[in-house]
Amino acid sequence: MKKIKKTSIKSLVKKVRSERAGNLKKAREYHFDSVPFRLSDAILVFGGATICALIVVTALLEIVLYGSWRLPKVADLKGAAPVVEQVSDLVKEKQNENNFLETYTSNVDVENIESTQESDKQNAVVTGGDVFVETKEFKSFGARGQKDVLLFDAIISSLQDASLREITFRTEGYARPYDVASMQLYVNGKFVSEAPVFEGKAQFLSLKLEVQPGEQLFLKVHGTMGNEAVAGDRLQIGFLDSSDMKFVSDDGKRLTVGGKFPIWGGFVSVIGDKL
Repeated sequence: MKKIKKTSIKSLVKKVRSERAGNLKKAREYHFDSVPFRLSDAILVFGGATICALIVVTALLEIVLYGSWRLPKVADLKGAAPVVEQVSDLVKEKQNENNFLETYTSNVDVENIESTQESDKQNAVVTGGDVFVETKEFKSFGARGQKDVLLFDAIISSLQDASLREITFRTEGYARPYDVASMQLYVNGKFVSEAPVFEGKAQFLSLKLEVQPGEQLFLKVHGTMGNEAVAGDRLQIGFLDSSDMKFVSDDGKRLTVGGKFPIWGGFVSVIGDKL
């Protein structure tokens, strides 16, 4: 019979602890020396630490610079709502305006109007003179009954002291006589007079608008569109010849108006009812 070697409990515990320590050491050496740990684990550990550090630094900067976290306030968000609504309304209004223009001017023979205008230029009567009118080209639109629609924009200059006493604006040729109900005359930005449109023309009489050599008169005409204006009309106002303007010198002598006649302003399209 074999003899059983006696082992104390104390020695057994010691042996077990030694074996467990050896296995743990081997496991650690294998794990830390492995490629997966060096790449993936290192990225996770150090990347997470970096992100946390950035968050902390950002928070500290916010507190130092602004005294607290800059979170959006409910009141600010409520205040932005009306602005958004206004922008939306402006966009819709512009879209409606474009739709009106496209609808009510689609039947206008623009090529015929422009060819007629070009023919007028070729057949224009060129006159020399003492006073000259230079018009500005523009395009606008007006609805039935609409007020303050720009119809004419020009600059007047003179070679000598002159006084504008009378001026007549006509609409025939490019519009119906009732497209415009009345016209308002402005000189150098100030209202001067208003005249009704009768038989396709508006006359401004008893004026006394002075212009001297080297100076200019900035003349504009605004209009009130007629309630019976025809949607699709594309009108212009202006002068058929030099007799539509009366300039006199200091001694009362009538001065001649030079340039090419007829003289027309910008195109104004009638779009129907007011937007």
